Amino acid sequence: MQHFSQSKRRFVLFWHTTAALAVLMLLYPLIGNFFIAWFVGAELERGALLQPEMLRSFVPSLRIVQMVGQVLLLAFPALLLAGWQRGCRAPWSPEVRMWMGLQPPFDGGVLVAGAGGIILLQPLLSLIAALQERYLWPALGEAGREVLQQQESMELFLRTIADAHSLPEALFVLAVLAVTPAITEELLFRGYVQRNYMQVLSPAMAIVLSGLLFAFFHLSAANLLPLALLGCYIGYIYYCSGNLFVPMVAHFTNNALALIVLWFTPQEHTMAMQAERIALLLSPAWWFLVVGCTLLFWRLMRWLTDRIVRH
Repeated sequence: MQHFSQSKRRFVLFWHTTAALAVLMLLYPLIGNFFIAWFVGAELERGALLQPEMLRSFVPSLRIVQMVGQVLLLAFPALLLAGWQRGCRAPWSPEVRMWMGLQPPFDGGVLVAGAGGIILLQPLLSLIAALQERYLWPALGEAGREVLQQQESMELFLRTIADAHSLPEALFVLAVLAVTPAITEELLFRGYVQRNYMQVLSPAMAIVLSGLLFAFFHLSAANLLPLALLGCYIGYIYYCSGNLFVPMVAHFTNNALALIVLWFTPQEHTMAMQAERIALLLSPAWWFLVVGCTLLFWRLMRWLTDRIVRH
């Protein structure tokens, strides 16, 4: 009877967590679009916002919507749900922070290793993108072309939002597109979702499932596989460290690297970049880099696993 009761509690916890995440994943784009429409008015309805000139005129408002939306629709619900689950009235109570892994001390070595793993993963993620562009999307015909068009539109949007003309503006963009997502998304996907899944599933299943949901959340078919791999890695270092600051720093590192690429790659070279990425498949030096970084990444994963065993 006791075993049945425990199984029922695990079942309820799993589905409560999944349902809460599903609601947030549904509300996030809907409410985001509502606030964008509120800020920019009827121009959005006529599709003018998709034009680069019109999009640039709304950049300050869109940045604010992006930052505030993630705090209100990702971070705050995650803390509120965690507090409710722990029986705490205050979402930022010490018990909630400790449960999520937001309490010091944390292992500085794991913190650095987590960010280093993100850097080592970049060649492999680029390889996956190149293989998709060379083989998968052409094989899918019209569906593949739609995926590439969606990717191009999303990149145009991100480039416009990320465009900075001064150091203070660049720092603000970094806060909007790198710091805020790293904090808010990790509070939700690792601090709340994965933390609950690890109570009802095996660690491997919890990491993989939360990583897949993390990828689907970003609504990018072209980046689904790279994001899933990235999400699983971030989930693993959270499991290794037990501290949410570690995946936050790793997530920030990934976002900051993406911003640097956007800043130093002219928009008119986007198609050329895709062609160059495909051409890299024929480069022995590129394969040497991918294999070398992947082996170092695997060694890093072994080191992190050893840290778990020792502690």
